[in-house]
Amino acid sequence: MKKKIVSKGYTVRITSYEGDCDRTITNFIVTEHKEYAESIYKICTELFKSINRSENPGIGNACGGDDMDNIINKWINNNFHHIQNIDTHFNNTFDLIDNNVSSDTIFEILLYFAANLIDSSDRYYFRVCSECTVTYLPEDVFAEEIEFG
Repeated sequence: MKKKIVSKGYTVRITSYEGDCDRTITNFIVTEHKEYAESIYKICTELFKSINRSENPGIGNACGGDDMDNIINKWINNNFHHIQNIDTHFNNTFDLIDNNVSSDTIFEILLYFAANLIDSSDRYYFRVCSECTVTYLPEDVFAEEIEFG
C-alpha cells in the first residue's frame, strides 16, 4: 500500500536549542505558499538566532532587558510584513493591519510564533534557531509501505 511521506509545497525545517545547545528539537512546517515559507525562514534566521552573537545578535536565549527589546523593535520596523505573513497562516490570530502595534502585543505575537515554530524554552523567552532550511516539492511523494510478518 502506498503512503504519503512528504506533502507537496515548501517544507521549512527548523532546528533549535536552548542554553548551551540543550534540548535540540527539529520542527517541520509544510506550506504551499512561498511567502509564508520565506517569512518563517527570515524570522528564524534573523530574529531567533542567539543573543550572544557578537555581530547582529538575535533574541534566542534572551532573558529580557533593553538589548532584547531593541533587537525586536529594530527587526519589526524593517520586517513587519513577515510578521503579517506568518499571522495570516495562523488564521489572523492577531489581526495585524498595520505596524501600529504596541510593544507588549509584539512580544505576545513573538512568543506565540516561537512556541509554534521553534518550541518554547524552560529558562529563556526564546529558543535559538540553529538551522533553518527550505525545500520545495512540486507534488506529493508516496512510498510503498512494507509489512513484515
